Amino acid sequence: MSNVFLCSKEGLSVDAGQDITVSVERIRDRMMISARGELDCATTYKLVEAVEAASDYASGLFALDFGEVTFIDSEGIKLLLALHGKMAGRGVRLCISKWSRQVIRAMSLLGIEDRFSEIAGLGDTIYRS
Repeated sequence: MSNVFLCSKEGLSVDAGQDITVSVERIRDRMMISARGELDCATTYKLVEAVEAASDYASGLFALDFGEVTFIDSEGIKLLLALHGKMAGRGVRLCISKWSRQVIRAMSLLGIEDRFSEIAGLGDTIYRS
């Protein structure tokens, strides 16, 4: 059974904003967060709020779908790196299920794409038993 909800400051039921939309899907002990739009210094907090709200429910796998992220700046990249460390510290597996061309390019320019290469593409496992 799957529950779909949107995140914002007010909780898990309101659209996260105009520049970025963040949706959270829970499947058993697994969470999938999808972002669509621009992930930059003005919108990163919206993803942080969604992750904080959803991380209480994730005990096995935490997947990020960035396939529809149209722009990412250094704050967005910093958030990805922080999430990787935070989830590892909690014993929750973080994976990136989809990357947009913009996210891949930004990470390549910074030389950090290899930090996520071992987990890239594993998001589809969220739908398996």
